[in-house]
Amino acid sequence: MSYYIFFFSLIEALDSTLRQARNARNWDVGAPWEGRMLVSVSNEASECRLYAEHCADKAQLQSDPQLRQWFLEMQRRWLSLARSYEFAERLEFLSAVEERNKEARLLVKDAD
Repeated sequence: MSYYIFFFSLIEALDSTLRQARNARNWDVGAPWEGRMLVSVSNEASECRLYAEHCADKAQLQSDPQLRQWFLEMQRRWLSLARSYEFAERLEFLSAVEERNKEARLLVKDAD
C-alpha cells in the first residue's frame, strides 16, 4: 500500500472519529465577548490531542520503521499544535484579565 493511500485512509478514519467526538460533545464556538471563545480554543487543543493519540496508536501497529517514524513525527506535530492553542488560550485569558484590571483601576481613580 502506498504511503499516500495509507495517509488518506488514516485521515478518513480520524475525521470519522472526530465527527463522533464532536457529536458526543456539545461544541459551542460562541462569541469572544460572551466568554465562550476560551472553550472553543480548548476544544481545538483537545482535537489536536485526539489526532496525536491516533498517530501514536498507528505508530505502534507499524512494522515498517519509516512509517512508524512518520506517525511519531505526526504525533509530535499534533501535540505541538495543541500546545500552541493552549498558549493562545492562556494569553487571551491574561489579556482579558489585564483589560478588566485596567478598567477597574480607572474606575477607582475616577472615584477618588
